[in-house]
Amino acid sequence: MPSHGSARGSPPQDVEYEVNTGRATGEEWTMLVVSTLDRPMSWPGSGHENPDAPDTQHSLHITFREGFRGHTVVIVVNGDEVFRRSGVTTGGTMARIEPVELVVEHRLVELMVSVTPGDYLASLDLDVTAYPHLAISLVGEGTVSFETSTRPLP
Repeated sequence: MPSHGSARGSPPQDVEYEVNTGRATGEEWTMLVVSTLDRPMSWPGSGHENPDAPDTQHSLHITFREGFRGHTVVIVVNGDEVFRRSGVTTGGTMARIEPVELVVEHRLVELMVSVTPGDYLASLDLDVTAYPHLAISLVGEGTVSFETSTRPLP
């Protein structure tokens, strides 16, 4: 027997629901259908940050660690290419490459790294205010390793 109704939640949102119950082949079943009425959503008030809205600028420090041997590295943050360098080499007796210093507009970022040759590709969702330091390494044949930190990485 179907039951219909509507509910109003907090924050205001109209919800319509329908509940059907029945019995088939000796088993009871319940089906709940919920639909919401479309209306513009606003981000909650204080204490909640809209991850898509630009806020203040945040520093992100990227260090290249082991495994780079003459590679080309491309870093993309939130869909925008922010770094490209050829000939990146790390480890052993090679001089250490200087860390990459970026300024990003969002606290939460999606960072993608592409390294060739080898067709390495990896991405990371990162809270830059919590972890402003990132180390990137190449491991084996096809693995990109990320290490996040609250403190500068060697």
